[in-house]
Amino acid sequence: MGTAKTFIIGFLFISLQILGQSSFTQIDNSSKRVPNSIQSYQEIAQYLTKDFTNDIEKSRALYIWISHNISYNVDLLNNLPKYTSQEAIIEEVMQNRNGVCQHYADLFLVMSNSIGLQTYTISGYSRNTDGEIAEISHAWNAIKIDSNYFLLDITWAAGHVTEDVFYRKFNDNFFLKTPQEFIADHIPFDPVWQFLDNPIRHKDFSEQSFEKLNIPSDYPFKEILKSIDSLDAIAILKTSNSRIIRCGTSNQLIKNQIQNNLNSITSIEFNTAVDTLNFGIKNYNTYIDAKNNKFKNPKLNDEEIKSYISNAEIGIKTANEMMLNLTATDEELSFSLNHERNRLPKLIKTVETEKDFVDRYIKKWKPLRATMFYSFKANKINTSSKPVLF
Repeated sequence: MGTAKTFIIGFLFISLQILGQSSFTQIDNSSKRVPNSIQSYQEIAQYLTKDFTNDIEKSRALYIWISHNISYNVDLLNNLPKYTSQEAIIEEVMQNRNGVCQHYADLFLVMSNSIGLQTYTISGYSRNTDGEIAEISHAWNAIKIDSNYFLLDITWAAGHVTEDVFYRKFNDNFFLKTPQEFIADHIPFDPVWQFLDNPIRHKDFSEQSFEKLNIPSDYPFKEILKSIDSLDAIAILKTSNSRIIRCGTSNQLIKNQIQNNLNSITSIEFNTAVDTLNFGIKNYNTYIDAKNNKFKNPKLNDEEIKSYISNAEIGIKTANEMMLNLTATDEELSFSLNHERNRLPKLIKTVETEKDFVDRYIKKWKPLRATMFYSFKANKINTSSKPVLF
């Protein structure tokens, strides 16, 4: 470790010591409550940190407010719904003032980001006080301060669960821990989020084998983190899975995470296909509305008629190709995927029939075109809905 790097980390440690329990007391006392008139997470974050000047103080204020105002919801853990977005998670926790680890972690993330802190939500699993690997996955946070990374677990700070009952009891052992300290009982699925030059494998964590932490290495986690910012969502998931697999799949939680990432990829690709399909359907329905009025209301010229039916064909056939090789293990996603696949052949045949009609219609002598319309009106097609994203 270079002298400059050692100085920076040493300075941060000194800063944390200076802002120790005695100095944190004032921050903690002022951060446990906010006026009832302040409701949104952005307003709360701004109010809590308005008098603080550095990232340690600001993150401490948020850490204290969340741990003292959000309760752990054991019932929700046993009946966890699928959320459509992070916004849905935040809306739920702010309204109910309770949640599970994902709510704690995501709330800290959005609150801290709203005041300019660079933070992350991390998924992984933990070890309990008896040294046993947890049966469920977990989520926590990291924060970057002066080019160094620290970790915190607000769920564990808020209290503990005993016999399915949450007991609020503040535990201050999980604030701004170093990666070397935090890895003792928390391991991310993806090794890049260990923030270590020599990350341990999942098997090492299970066996509590941390010897390699003392062995210098050059795992480029900082470079990987920088590269993530330039990747799209699918590439992020694929590269993450690759790193997870290389780190070892020694328990079912890891295998579940890999599968969840694969389902997330399918979900993103499927939703893109649904957008493409709906583009085709909307063009088709516009065409049908006009055809049912003999292209007089709205009045469409030949080029506009050809454009609508051509877009309909492109959208529907392209969506069909996009869905051909998609697979999912999630029951809901698999059902949605199969539903769309099953109706696409009929949609393709329908649009091809109308495309043939348009070809004949345009070739027809205009005074005789009116004879081509049937007395009954064609039906429009229902657009498709997107499944919940993972």
